[in-house]
Amino acid sequence: MGKSIRGWVNVREYPSDKKAEESYIRHKDVQRVSIVENGDETVSVLVHALGGTYLVTILETLPEALRQLESLVKEISD
Repeated sequence: MGKSIRGWVNVREYPSDKKAEESYIRHKDVQRVSIVENGDETVSVLVHALGGTYLVTILETLPEALRQLESLVKEISD
């Protein structure tokens, strides 16, 4: 993923069959954060904002994803 910018979340469109385009969404536009267990035993961390669903990251385990989710919620809340 791209570089971190204070007050913004770096995301890619989800799901996407085309080339993943990275973009940023303002923290204040994020309505919900969630995780989805993928069929290949990975876990995706998602944000829901501006009428769409966006991928933040893909992790190997559920505990890693939960930590990332908690960290993202704290970052957005600050």
